Amino acid sequence: MIPLVSLTDLINGIISAAIAIRLTFVYLKNRNQAAKHFIAFYCAFAAAWLFWATPELVISDPQLVMATNILGYLGFFITSAIMIQLPFIFFPERRQWGLFLSTLIVTAAIIFLLGRLLNLQEHIREINGPYVYWKPVMAPWLRVLMGVSGALGGIVSAATFLYLGLKDKNNPLIFKRSLYLCAGLTVILLASIFSFILFSGADFVGNAVGSVMVICGLLLMLRGIVYEERRHLANMPAPPTSSITAA
Repeated sequence: MIPLVSLTDLINGIISAAIAIRLTFVYLKNRNQAAKHFIAFYCAFAAAWLFWATPELVISDPQLVMATNILGYLGFFITSAIMIQLPFIFFPERRQWGLFLSTLIVTAAIIFLLGRLLNLQEHIREINGPYVYWKPVMAPWLRVLMGVSGALGGIVSAATFLYLGLKDKNNPLIFKRSLYLCAGLTVILLASIFSFILFSGADFVGNAVGSVMVICGLLLMLRGIVYEERRHLANMPAPPTSSITAA
């Protein structure tokens, strides 16, 4: 049997970890604070996906599957809290807004954890044709809460990078990098809505499609991050010092 969802989750974890490593080298070179925040974002995202990837690939005990799944959810909330802080790196005068929104996500995480712990139910191992899938059993509103948290972080972050790109549209590097980041975050935002809100019952199709969408979003973001390396091939001039460029 093929653990399709676990495999796609594993790919997401690997891509996120690879981006974190790439940004770590950037940070060690110039100590840019934007890169530091992005590293924290991708590390938390990688942890969430790697926990979600364990069923069938690493473990098959229902209780262990439930435990790693909960850890993955907590990683997702941490990712959302960090994500919603990213835009305010570029607008320090509005940093209190980011703190407020981040507090809302942390509150949602606490509510989710309490709701999950008060109703601990083991995952159900399902067979869907050639695929095997461990379905989490929980109240749909808990997954909706996750979807809303992820969507909130995605909307704020994507809108910020779109604004930054349009603001510096005369600089090809910053413009294209910002649009790639915006596009990637938008796809991840849509994946969160699709998987956690539209498919709040944690069905196989919802999780599988959502996980594949995140792969696409991460690849778009990765292209934006490494876009500078293609600058010379495009004969573009070196960009001025910018926090988004150094990210």
